[in-house]
Amino acid sequence: MSFFFGKGKARQDSEPVCGGTTDNSDRSAPKVITSKQLCYLRTNFYLSTRETENGGHNFDFEVRQDESGAVTAAEKYHSVSSTAEPSLLERLQAVIDKYRLAHNNGEDRITAGLPPEYQPSTFEARYASGEKIYFRCNNEPYSQWAEEIYTIITDHFALSGERSLLRKKEDSQMIRFMLRMRKDAIFTRYSDVNVPQEDAINGETLLLGRDVYNAREKKSICDDLIPFPPDYFAHLMHIIDKYDVVDKYRNSVYDHKAHNLGNHSKGYFGFGIKPEGDDPDLENESVTLHIKYESGTILNISTSKRGEIDGMQPLVTELLQYLGSLFP
Repeated sequence: MSFFFGKGKARQDSEPVCGGTTDNSDRSAPKVITSKQLCYLRTNFYLSTRETENGGHNFDFEVRQDESGAVTAAEKYHSVSSTAEPSLLERLQAVIDKYRLAHNNGEDRITAGLPPEYQPSTFEARYASGEKIYFRCNNEPYSQWAEEIYTIITDHFALSGERSLLRKKEDSQMIRFMLRMRKDAIFTRYSDVNVPQEDAINGETLLLGRDVYNAREKKSICDDLIPFPPDYFAHLMHIIDKYDVVDKYRNSVYDHKAHNLGNHSKGYFGFGIKPEGDDPDLENESVTLHIKYESGTILNISTSKRGEIDGMQPLVTELLQYLGSLFP
């Protein structure tokens, strides 16, 4: 037997044959909800693109407002809960509107025997007007609406220091960093450079290099080498963490439009908003970051997309200020 929440009470279905589909849909359920005053939401799903600090992908969120107006947010699988501002419900309602989730109202159609990431996902929303949205279907592990609900609720928990629902932070030592960028005819690069013993500085042959080249005039503006400062990687890690670069990288790989893991190869890394239509590469501007950690984590970021470069601007500006300050 299988049990699940929805429509205010648990339901019980006879076990379907593996691979068979059970359809208990209510085709008379309204597809338009007039109220915007959300007072209850509960949904469970599996997200391939998000995970807890322990590597889990299953989530069961509930947000409810009681008669006094107090709001509580909870995640059932991991026993996490806290009070919340009413604005949390407003942000969740915006997701319902954005993805037109009311159009799924009444759907209750699942297939037995699917892999864990496709096991049933249920969504229920209740409104002060008495209106409801309820649907249950085979889970979509790359669902955009589920990703946004996850982000809204886990961001709320993170503000109070609860990070167990977020991917474990990269806390191993950074061991390699390279920044390369182009702006019109000016090419700039900061990276480690191996030099022959005769060019060593203080006996060090692995040095930090800065290379700035003017392609229009075909001449070097500067080409400098210095020993690595003792706190070099620690300082860089602070900047990278400040702008959530690792999480942006990990969370941006899936291309929802193409339904594949090709976002990075197309130049999208979660720094900007991906346009709906054509988004050609810029011909005279690019940013590349290569970062490696002791854990084996590697970030390869390379983009010529306008939105991504604009979104990276505060990060790149702070990196350039620090890196530039190291050279005489």
